[in-house]
Amino acid sequence: MGKGAEEVDAEGVLDGVEGGGGGRAVADASFEEIAGTAEMLYAAMAGATRAVLEGGATPKMVRSLREQLTVLCAAYLAAAGSRVMALG
Repeated sequence: MGKGAEEVDAEGVLDGVEGGGGGRAVADASFEEIAGTAEMLYAAMAGATRAVLEGGATPKMVRSLREQLTVLCAAYLAAAGSRVMALG
């Protein structure tokens, strides 16, 4: 990973998830701390990717990683955005 929250392109991370099909779930969400949200999302993706690659995953599992990461990101962003809306 190696990037601090201030170095993460938060809008780019969120746009990337929207482009992957998860955007419908989070398109209207707002994020109180967008840099922190993006950093956590980055960490989740990096951790999952590392676990798959270092865990001796089958080629099939590696191929499905993109789909699984899209689901992970969409669910996290929907939950984080919903939390802000509920608190606001």
